[in-house]
Amino acid sequence: MENLRKKTSIIVLAATVVLMTLQYTVSAHCNTENGPVLLDAKLALKNNDVTPVLKWIPENKEKEIIKAFSETVKVSELSPEAKDLATKYFFNAVVRIHLESEGKNFTGIKPDNVVPPIIKNADNAISGKGDIDKIISSLQTDIRNGIKNKYDAVRKAYKTKDSNVKNGREYVKAYVSYIHCILNIYKAVKK
Repeated sequence: MENLRKKTSIIVLAATVVLMTLQYTVSAHCNTENGPVLLDAKLALKNNDVTPVLKWIPENKEKEIIKAFSETVKVSELSPEAKDLATKYFFNAVVRIHLESEGKNFTGIKPDNVVPPIIKNADNAISGKGDIDKIISSLQTDIRNGIKNKYDAVRKAYKTKDSNVKNGREYVKAYVSYIHCILNIYKAVKK
């Protein structure tokens, strides 16, 4: 149990570092074409049963999704074009409401290639198709390299921080990046 807790902490830490330390811009993978939310939305439509997608929706928004699902099923019977449009409407509604529940803005459904491989591997590990230890090892390397790069940058800038304003500002930028990285890692581990 303690080993699992440590691995979970490392995963949370690593996710924070990958996103903050490496400055890798990525949307939540829940808004991708084959992310977990839309896989369940596709299953719901295939089986004509909204239930699989409701787990991604807060209880107070459930009626909205049930209504969108019913409308989608009804309109889908009109024509192939109507089905395509209704399906997009349903998918957008599901992803939008899910992201809002996470405090994120919906900016459309994204292609799968915006998801870093580590996230796909993490999903595969949950289903037993991947190896959590390989993920942890990879993340530990990323964490070490990310922190070390920020440390090296701030140490370099430290040496000339007082020589002029421009160098001082470069130091402050490197300092803030380094310290915030450490702080965010600390907060992620302590949660």
